[in-house]
Amino acid sequence: MSDTARRLSATELADAYRSGELTPETVAAELLDAIDEVDPSINAFCLLDRDTTIAQARESGERFRAGAPFGPLDGVPVSIKDLLLTKGWPTLRGSLMIRPDQMEWDTDAPAVARLREAGAVLLGKVTTPEFGWKGVTDSPRTGVTRNPWNTERTSGGSSGGNGQRGGRRGGARAPVGRHRRRRFHPDTRGLLRHRRAQADTRSRPDVSAESVRPGRARGADDPHRRRLRRAPRRAERP
Repeated sequence: MSDTARRLSATELADAYRSGELTPETVAAELLDAIDEVDPSINAFCLLDRDTTIAQARESGERFRAGAPFGPLDGVPVSIKDLLLTKGWPTLRGSLMIRPDQMEWDTDAPAVARLREAGAVLLGKVTTPEFGWKGVTDSPRTGVTRNPWNTERTSGGSSGGNGQRGGRRGGARAPVGRHRRRRFHPDTRGLLRHRRAQADTRSRPDVSAESVRPGRARGADDPHRRRLRRAPRRAERP
């Protein structure tokens, strides 16, 4: 499989699985090999379990060959932030206060459970600052997670492990901003603020100003606009 397959979106992967151009097994194996190659200099993954990942990918491939995938996420590789409980894998939260052997680790967080139900392939767990408390990803347990574009810079946080993947693919909001990527946050309703968009185009020669849709001002008729009421003035004393 070529390196371009690593950069396919989830929908593109699903299309390639349905057409038989790619299989979940080959994609998972390629990504695991890429992690082995690149991650030592970046430190994004704190847990890899190749046998489990390949087994999940093989089950997904069998569903596709039977013409019965679970849905659009079936076979799509994902990584889990090490703050979310994941059945069979310890969740250490970047802290030395939690021991891998202190519990059975037999529960999935709701988000992880939904991914499993959809047939997603879990690649591993990615780094976070201790208990996810800050916007830079370093911790006593896993050390420093670095920016893939410049390893002397931070990968952001608290999703720094996913954020470094965002430098290649996409990820969480704050880390993605440090990896020259844009993620729309719900409070923008899908629109970039104009001044910020112009600044981005100046630092990104591959993006033209015409390709960025400016945000629009919220008028009085905008139902999402917060209407602030002035507090009544106190009567002046004589």
